[in-house]
Amino acid sequence: MSTSVLRYDRCKIRAARTDEGYLIDTPVVGRAGIQLYKNPDGTIRRELRPPEEVFAADSLATFSGKPITDEHPDEPVTAKNAKHLAIGMIQSAGKQDGDSVTAPIVIYDAEAVDKIIHGKKRELSLGYKVDLDETPGVWNGQEYDAVQRKIRINHLAIVSRGRAGNARLNLDRHDAISLNFDEDNTMSTENLGRLRLDNGIEYPAVQEVIHGFETLRNDKAELDVRVDELHKQIDIIAAERDTLKAEVEKIEQIKKDAAEQAKTEMKARLALEKVAEGFKVDCTGKTDREVKELVIKATRTDADLAGKSEAYIDAAFDLASEMKADDAMAKQREAGAGRQDVNKTGAGNSYANFMANLGKKENA
Repeated sequence: MSTSVLRYDRCKIRAARTDEGYLIDTPVVGRAGIQLYKNPDGTIRRELRPPEEVFAADSLATFSGKPITDEHPDEPVTAKNAKHLAIGMIQSAGKQDGDSVTAPIVIYDAEAVDKIIHGKKRELSLGYKVDLDETPGVWNGQEYDAVQRKIRINHLAIVSRGRAGNARLNLDRHDAISLNFDEDNTMSTENLGRLRLDNGIEYPAVQEVIHGFETLRNDKAELDVRVDELHKQIDIIAAERDTLKAEVEKIEQIKKDAAEQAKTEMKARLALEKVAEGFKVDCTGKTDREVKELVIKATRTDADLAGKSEAYIDAAFDLASEMKADDAMAKQREAGAGRQDVNKTGAGNSYANFMANLGKKENA
């Protein structure tokens, strides 16, 4: 449910005087957050001014050109009464400054300037119209009873202190929260306690505010402990991540080395099968050693290779390959130069050399 109501926000004047006697300033004129109100029955009402509403462009634009009055009039300021009520003007649109809204103002009425200079009127109270959404909720850990929406500025008043009673004034200074004004506009000191800040400074405050402050302080302490625990967990996770990263790098290197090894073994196997093809050895389903033994036996059928070392098998295989190459070369020479050189360089000499070298390997 939404209702349209008027609200007033208050803050202090910090103005400079011009040569003409005007007062100019760019003060804080409002802020986002939960505002406190005193209901007619004395209870406290909390209304949320959400940042998205306070700093909405169409809301900030309504500051521009709005009149400044001496105290709040009994009715909204309009073109019909502005001539008699205005003592100054908001010069341009409001501007966000952190959680607050600032706006440039000028006060040109001599009587009003005199009141401000002599301390009779030291505060500003913003009058505006809102649509009040009566839906309660929680904002930044604090409960509220309603939400102010569609904030539209009507005027800005200089005041000695904010109103109470039926107007339900939002007594919102930019540096403190004030509440519990009596009907004669004097602050009641009954049931006030002392609110002690972390820096040791104390302020008078109602018990409800003190309790709320202490609750927030305790909540912050618990959150600090939780944050420390989360930082420790983050450190542990970071260490585990670095360990896993190192393991992944190792795995990548192993994969790379394995790929290189497989490539080398494949080249060696292809070379082996090419040699075996010259001996008409079938390599299908056979290990490298089995292929080499068949090549050796193709040259020396009586070779006993059982129990021989890998080094022996490799050497015998190399000798067989060399003999095969010698035979091929001898045949080429024989074909080109006649048969008179057969006894010197032919197959007989190659086989003899093979047998001699193989015998050396056997005796090694």
